[in-house]
Amino acid sequence: MRIKNPLLGSVGRFVMTVAAIGACTLMMVFLWSTYQSVNSGAVDYIRRTRADIWMLQSNATNIIRGSSIMTLEDGLTVLDTKAVASASPVLLLLSSVKLHERFFTLFLTGYQRDAVTGGPPIIAAGRVITGDDEIVLDEVFARKHGLGLGQTLEIQGVPLKVVGLSRGTNAMVIQYAFVSLERAQGFIQIPGLISFVAIRLRPGQSVPAALEALRTVQPEMNFFTDAQFIENNVLEMQTGFLAFLFIITLMGALVLAVILALLLSLDILERRRDFVIMKALGAPGTYLLGMVAGKALLLGVGGGGLGLALFLPLRALVRWLAPELETQVYPAQMAIVFLGVLVICLASALIASRRISGFYALEAFRARGD
Repeated sequence: MRIKNPLLGSVGRFVMTVAAIGACTLMMVFLWSTYQSVNSGAVDYIRRTRADIWMLQSNATNIIRGSSIMTLEDGLTVLDTKAVASASPVLLLLSSVKLHERFFTLFLTGYQRDAVTGGPPIIAAGRVITGDDEIVLDEVFARKHGLGLGQTLEIQGVPLKVVGLSRGTNAMVIQYAFVSLERAQGFIQIPGLISFVAIRLRPGQSVPAALEALRTVQPEMNFFTDAQFIENNVLEMQTGFLAFLFIITLMGALVLAVILALLLSLDILERRRDFVIMKALGAPGTYLLGMVAGKALLLGVGGGGLGLALFLPLRALVRWLAPELETQVYPAQMAIVFLGVLVICLASALIASRRISGFYALEAFRARGD
């Protein structure tokens, strides 16, 4: 005779539990995708610049949460090194632009117009700047604020014409904009200052040998390979905003485990008499545990599937509400989250099923009113 699982009785509670698991799954996928996007987007400009070596001030290791100031003269001395093919000085400024009676912050990037690196890595529309009165905006920033090619915006009272839209310049919390180096230096009213130099080597030159030569010529400056510089900036993000996202994701998984364990425990206690009768009939403990685990897996599959199905509509809504918040997720990541939800469900079932061990078969022979 097949015994029906007594835990499947309450349809309303079952649906609510599936919805709760779906919400937790959706939150974990969304936070992970945001983590992935921030981790990638924060260094996208650096990665796409494709410099062989980065030169910064001696106390600077990154441009995400650090500042570097040097003179243009010091930056261009690297051109005296035989291995160096080009050196592109860049000045980074946090600058505010007034739009729609509000101020918004841009990562204003001043670069030499004839330089091979340092400017917008990809032009999605329009062109690069050719004069000091022009600007290239990140396409996400432009879309969010309704800006297009040919329009004019003001920074510190200086009108700048939008001549291009860039891609790969959305650092999530802030977007890049590009002007001429001279214009950026004019904003701080201190000519001759730069933040860093993006260096490219001649074909066939060894990066370690070039680093040694550059450090000999400029011992007071910091030099990093492209990989080292990207890693430095990623680490800065991981110790700040990304660490927060990671902790929130773990908290979501923990909350899911606790809620599910409590709900399964409540179901078991409400169906105590059914489990006692099954024990009296000789049902082994593994069979009873299998019943609890079966419901937990059913909840996990339903809730996990619901959460994953809702992710795409949620991402579309977020893109509409906040275009700068991009979310990147891959099938492998979604599969990992789904499997993680199933593991959490099984772990919760194991915790809840420990209550069954306290049920005794003799309880089945007690009067129902006792």
